[in-house]
Amino acid sequence: MAWLTDSDRREREWLQQVEGRAVIQAPSLTRVPNGGLHLDWQYLRRGDVRQHHTSEDVAIGEHSIHRVHRGRLSGPVAAQFTASSSPDEGADGTR
Repeated sequence: MAWLTDSDRREREWLQQVEGRAVIQAPSLTRVPNGGLHLDWQYLRRGDVRQHHTSEDVAIGEHSIHRVHRGRLSGPVAAQFTASSSPDEGADGTR
């Protein structure tokens, strides 16, 4: 299963995929100490919101790759989702 875990091959394939997509901005790829890959990319969504993604190989076995994925939104619309309010407060401000 060396084909599955071949970092060079996976790096080439990922770069080919992101280069062909105009919506992806700032793609980056780095190697992590375990021989895996750390992939970052972002793209612009409606309302000037940036969606940022990170995928990282956390464990590489003989027949498997375990990966963690993280994502976050940033921009003016994303700030509305993180505004603090009381969970007991209604839409009109009443309790």
